[in-house]
Amino acid sequence: MDPEPVAATGGAESAHPLAASQPLSPRSHALAVVGLAALAVAVRVVVWLRAGAMMNDGPTFIGIARKFAEGAWQEAFAHAYHPLYPLLMAGVHPWVSDWEKAGVVVSIASSVLAVVFLYDFLRRAFGGWVPVVGCLLLAVHPYAVPFSADVQSEGLYMAWFLGAVALGWRTLESPRLAPAVGAGVLSGLAYLTRPEGLGVALAVAVVLASLGLRRKRTPSSVARSVGAVGLGAVLLAAPYAATLGGDGGEVRLTRKKSAVVIATLDSRNLDKAPLGPRSGKRGLRGVGVPTRVWHSVSEVAGVARHSFRLDHWLIAGLGAVAVGGPAGLRAGFVAALAGLYLVVLVGLQATSGYVSMRHALPPLLPLLGYVALGVPSLGRVALFLPRVLARRGPASPRVALLVGLVILVGASAAMATRPQRQDRAAPRAAAEWLATHGGAKRIAATKERDAYYAQANFSRLPRPVGRDGVDWIERLRGRHVRYAIIDERTARDYPELGGAVLDPRLRVLHTAEAYGHKASVVEIVGVRGVRSGKASGR
Repeated sequence: MDPEPVAATGGAESAHPLAASQPLSPRSHALAVVGLAALAVAVRVVVWLRAGAMMNDGPTFIGIARKFAEGAWQEAFAHAYHPLYPLLMAGVHPWVSDWEKAGVVVSIASSVLAVVFLYDFLRRAFGGWVPVVGCLLLAVHPYAVPFSADVQSEGLYMAWFLGAVALGWRTLESPRLAPAVGAGVLSGLAYLTRPEGLGVALAVAVVLASLGLRRKRTPSSVARSVGAVGLGAVLLAAPYAATLGGDGGEVRLTRKKSAVVIATLDSRNLDKAPLGPRSGKRGLRGVGVPTRVWHSVSEVAGVARHSFRLDHWLIAGLGAVAVGGPAGLRAGFVAALAGLYLVVLVGLQATSGYVSMRHALPPLLPLLGYVALGVPSLGRVALFLPRVLARRGPASPRVALLVGLVILVGASAAMATRPQRQDRAAPRAAAEWLATHGGAKRIAATKERDAYYAQANFSRLPRPVGRDGVDWIERLRGRHVRYAIIDERTARDYPELGGAVLDPRLRVLHTAEAYGHKASVVEIVGVRGVRSGKASGR
């Protein structure tokens, strides 16, 4: 039977028809999880097969995974990216044909864990049919899908994050220590995947402390649970954190932005990072802390709105209204997760000028429970006018749920399965042509993934003449780079390529076309001695 939502959720929360419906049997739960996980995998496979090229961080993860596979562990751990995702890629690679597929296998397999963990959280915190609806929304979420169908750590991070949330909720429900240790361990696994993963353990500890202050738990019970969560997190995080070192004895949790820098809003290393896309050309350097915080809050709010989807936000609001009653433990836990990560993301934005949807989405996924509660309200809104015109009464909860699901899932699935990066398919084809026609040790391109597909080392394509006063062709000659992959959009910025007459120092060897876009393999004439035969395999 479904566990009852804890009493501290507020008196009206379990009265919602979707949450208070007849509990599913254990067999029904198992079948639902299997079906939802299969759907999540199928959607992500479709997205991967339709993608024009991998995300640009993919070759970086592949490079780290290769270091692990070669036994160069020190070099692999020295990279700024956290190690767990490429380490799993290295473990999977012997069973698949190439490194890109190894990364995709890890990412898509992680979606199964994400569904299982979210289902567990929603089943225990909301009950009824909410876990089925919420996980259905996760399976087709317009951004969760492409993030977990590529050579990118986000799918694995989302899985561990949601696992820590699920066991964190069990820790709040009960003083048992096993779930508390498990929540810490999964938060530690999330940390080994992305730096911000430890935030779940911190959020659980904060909510536990609030229960103690409100005398919902005894001080000794709170202390034991917080200690167990901390122990689980430290066991996983400490060995890696110990390899990071720090300046002047500073404890570091990542080779990326220091937590101290984020907490103190130190912007000394910003150079000319922008305040954000809505901030014009002003830079963060020299801008006062209040102004930076204000702009950063605005930027993070915009990213959060876009990553979770505006329609999901609105329907979650409908779900919260439908629940009614005072906010309880469930709402407090979800708010603590979102609020803590909001603070971290504002600090990151204020100190680096950059926060992406990949950062903002995971802490918002527990809100899918409230979105699920709002789906029947969406259905009733959609049916209101037709039923009024037909002089019929309000739709039944089941009909409203079905109509709301058709609308929301249909729209989400259509967005989620859109082809990704089709404009990069032509550069990929050009690079693969070069790999099969003799190859090169190094090529110039705007994206590192083009070098990966050419089976060559990457050299960034220099800026054109007039941008920095340097002849880009001669710069490539100075680097002994013989070939460049240049797409039609990039070529417009290079007069030597985009004019009526090709510069005599260049020769176009091959032009590839895909999805209406073109890209060329360009040879820099006069650079010799760098052909490698076929470069090392993938």
